[in-house]
Amino acid sequence: MDAASLAATERNNFQGRASETFGIRRQLVSIGRSYSVEDAAGERRFRVAGRVRFARTFDIRDASGNVLYTVREKLLAGTPTFIISRDDAEIATLERMKPDGAPAEKFDVTFTSGAALRASGLLWRDEGVQITREGVCVAVIRREQRVLRETFRLQIAADGDRALMVAVAMAIVETDTARGND
Repeated sequence: MDAASLAATERNNFQGRASETFGIRRQLVSIGRSYSVEDAAGERRFRVAGRVRFARTFDIRDASGNVLYTVREKLLAGTPTFIISRDDAEIATLERMKPDGAPAEKFDVTFTSGAALRASGLLWRDEGVQITREGVCVAVIRREQRVLRETFRLQIAADGDRALMVAVAMAIVETDTARGND
């Protein structure tokens, strides 16, 4: 997809509302899976710090290194499931839904407050995975075609919690069976 088509698709996703785009790049050398999250100006805004444990676990850290969210895989779940916590309190659960024959992946994010997000799509498609709240797009994550390192583009509605959307998006990335579990 060329740059003009991608920009048009991104405008349509948010129905003219303002949004912010981040590049998420896997660090070449790291213990666990770690990523740098940069804004459009190339400044690091967040870091996804993977930890080597029995279950996949990672922290979303701000530019100063403070932990904002922790995401960990729930073991022994029937479908891929991740728990999102803030200050050691569980705030949400992301679960990949069992395929119903549709070509897109589907995810449910249920918050302890009762709120919910839905996501569907494929990371490697131009449309990516759209994350919605009550049918309104709040974020889109898509895989970029890069040779050296894994790279994603995350577009978030301007009024959204950016760190939380990074946590949700990276949990979706971790469930992608096409990536493998290296």
